[in-house]
Amino acid sequence: MSQLDLVGLVLSYTFAFGLLALMEYTHRRLGWARDLTRKIIHIGAGTWTFGIVLIFDHWWWGIVPTATFV
Repeated sequence: MSQLDLVGLVLSYTFAFGLLALMEYTHRRLGWARDLTRKIIHIGAGTWTFGIVLIFDHWWWGIVPTATFV
């Protein structure tokens, strides 16, 4: 595991939990519909594939954060 792989793992989990927390906040406090927040989460998770390609040295480490949420 390289230094970039470790940074990528930290960024991936931070992004994922941050996105989930933000959407939970918008649902509870701002009254956004659950369907809307779920769609935003899926779009955000899908766009993170660009981050995986740009950050990780080894692609298989990029799969680890994604696989933990499946």
